[in-house]
This record gives sequence, structure tokens and C-alpha cells, in this order.
Amino acid sequence: MKNRLVTSVVIGILTVATGGCRQASSQSFGQVRAACEADVRKICAGVQPGGGRIRECLKEKHEQLSPTCKEALMDAAAKRP
Repeated sequence: MKNRLVTSVVIGILTVATGGCRQASSQSFGQVRAACEADVRKICAGVQPGGGRIRECLKEKHEQLSPTCKEALMDAAAKRP
């Protein structure tokens, strides 16, 4: 159940970020990006950015995300309108 929530949050944050929504969402995206950047580089190293491929990689491998990344995602989800 928790893994599904993390996956939903990842998708939600990345969707908001790519949709260019409100300033609060941009700030949340910046925090998530900083917290998850190492995870993306490690877990999705061979994935070509664009077309939602990074988002899909994180969705498929959500159980491998670091606690820091998961916490940032949860915090961002709590702040989402």
C-alpha cells in the first residue's frame, strides 16, 4: 500500500512539474528533484530523459527509492492543492 502511494506521489509531482503549475508546486518539485536526483542517476541511469521515461522508471522501481527521496515525495504530496 505504501509503495503504491509513493508511486502515485512520484507521478503526481512529475506531472505537476511538467505541467508548469503554481509556484508552490515548483518549490515542491525543486525539493523532490534535489532529494531524488541521486536515485534517478543510480536507479534510472540508462533511461533517456523525455517522454515520461524517467517517471516510468521511478514508478517501476519505486521500492528502490532512498528514504530521503520517499520522504520528499510524501512532503510534496502533503502540500499539493
